[in-house]
Amino acid sequence: MKPEKVNSLVIAYLNDVWKKRGSPNTFNPQPGHGALPWVANVQDPNFQAGARAMKHVHNVEPDLIREGCSIPITLTFQDLTGKNVLLLPLGASDDMAHSQNEKNNKRNYVEGVKTLLAYILELEHA
Repeated sequence: MKPEKVNSLVIAYLNDVWKKRGSPNTFNPQPGHGALPWVANVQDPNFQAGARAMKHVHNVEPDLIREGCSIPITLTFQDLTGKNVLLLPLGASDDMAHSQNEKNNKRNYVEGVKTLLAYILELEHA
């Protein structure tokens, strides 16, 4: 769905719920930012190289999840290059991404560097 359509549907729903509440307060929902969905082919050699690098460094099979919605430029990169874009997660669930208290543990940084280097080496076999 297009972000504009989703925004319109969500705002209409919220306004309908608000109206049913009968509150004397005002309510004016506004959309934040939106972007088109980004989906890549995980069978692409680029993704396979990334999966092997993650397995090599972290010694576990990677979970292939859909994430990156806060990075809308990925779709633009994919469209401009005609290549799949790969995002390798290097943080922890408690990193509080995009917050004023965002952090990255030293261990995650070091393991991230190892993962990047392993990925570059794995591209040779892609």
